[in-house]
Amino acid sequence: MNGLSLVIRLSESRFLSIYIVIIHLLLIFTVSFYPVTGMVGFLIIGIIIAHGIYSQWRHSHLSVGNWVNRLTYNHQQWTITLADEPVLVRLKQATVWNRLVVLVFESDNPHRDYPVLVFSDSTDVENHRQLRVILKHMPVFASD
Repeated sequence: MNGLSLVIRLSESRFLSIYIVIIHLLLIFTVSFYPVTGMVGFLIIGIIIAHGIYSQWRHSHLSVGNWVNRLTYNHQQWTITLADEPVLVRLKQATVWNRLVVLVFESDNPHRDYPVLVFSDSTDVENHRQLRVILKHMPVFASD
């Protein structure tokens, strides 16, 4: 695995958008069965709808601020790119599923953790497969 190199450009995920919509619809459905009457019920449902709209808006602006929009693995070194600024990081923890890879990176300068969700539709199929293969051969455990 020493000579392996990988660059993943992350884009919007339809899976995440669908998940956000379903969760908010389930919340509205659940709240509608509570014995809340009048204005309070409409207020709670309005807050849920507003949060759903905000979540979708936030998801659609991945390249703004602190969102990771590129992930690079080269010579056993990880680099994430935040708004066109590369940050050297160490892989702290990884969980791999077929359609989702959850990565947690940590950096020293500034000392911070960076969680990254890589859905299968947020990058091309080959990059997603290569990432899963790299992580399969890498001992990554949660550190406390």
